[in-house]
Amino acid sequence: MQFLASVFTGVALSAGSFFGFLHGGPVGTTTHPGTPPPVASSTITKWHQPEPVVVSATTTACVGAAVSTREQTLDAAEVNLTSALNSAYSARASALVSAYALTTGGGAVSAAVKAAWQGFSSSTKSADKTWRTARAGAWQAFMTAAKACKAPASILDTNDSALEVSGQ
Repeated sequence: MQFLASVFTGVALSAGSFFGFLHGGPVGTTTHPGTPPPVASSTITKWHQPEPVVVSATTTACVGAAVSTREQTLDAAEVNLTSALNSAYSARASALVSAYALTTGGGAVSAAVKAAWQGFSSSTKSADKTWRTARAGAWQAFMTAAKACKAPASILDTNDSALEVSGQ
């Protein structure tokens, strides 16, 4: 326990005192005949704090414009995704209503239901692919623009990109 306490309070141990601890000797002391034990000293180590990065107003405005463009592109892509999904659900609903209105027999109904669901699946996959492509393009264009701004990473919001809606 003394060893752990000395590590956490920053007491530097020499190899001899460490190995003395392993063999049951006192921590941080060396015994020599006729000399008093050394006084324990502790050093508090301060973690290196990087200096804050000073960013010019021009750089901040440049990044702001890139973010604005990215967000407008993402907004338009999300509107397109929502519209495509609404259309897919409406088409599926209409196709299913038509399928269950058939009076020609069970085989025709099953085929029509299957076709309705296949059409729905195809439409939603296409919408999702379009969304993912637009999202990736928006972020790639942003990264290119931010690089051109020569902005430090500390002012970019790229760490939060994982919060982006990923699609279906």
